[in-house]
Amino acid sequence: MSLAQTLPLEDALQCRQAGADDAAALLRLIGQPDYNGEAMDEAGARRVLDAMAAYPFYRAYLFEDALGVAGMVCLIVMDNLGHRGAPVALVENVIVAEDRQGQGLGRAMIAEMATLAERQGAYKLILATSMKREGAHGFYERLGFERYGYSYGLPLQLEDEA
Repeated sequence: MSLAQTLPLEDALQCRQAGADDAAALLRLIGQPDYNGEAMDEAGARRVLDAMAAYPFYRAYLFEDALGVAGMVCLIVMDNLGHRGAPVALVENVIVAEDRQGQGLGRAMIAEMATLAERQGAYKLILATSMKREGAHGFYERLGFERYGYSYGLPLQLEDEA
């Protein structure tokens, strides 16, 4: 049984695709001290959200309930040559509002992403997290994610940094 089948999105928590008008709310989440996502300015975020919409399946999702913005997640479902062409889904920017953590919202958000990935035919849902975020590691493992390899990053110099 999959995570998506066992953890349905709670009725009180609504998930919707984020658009350019949600840039400010998304940036507030990214800029939280515990996430340290190095947020860009709102105009830049609007450009990125517009660009994401042009991909076959790359979405930012905003989660809200009666108390307001609860969190965000980005999901990309990519075509794949391996696994008989079954797509792979990648979760990025899993962020729960600082004052809402520990209430099961992250669990519900990941479950919703698993459901969306399954609907797109993805054979697995993957993510990467910083080595420093040990609390996140335990959270993902409790949800059934397994460490199965190494993830490497090669920092690239941006043109404006040259």
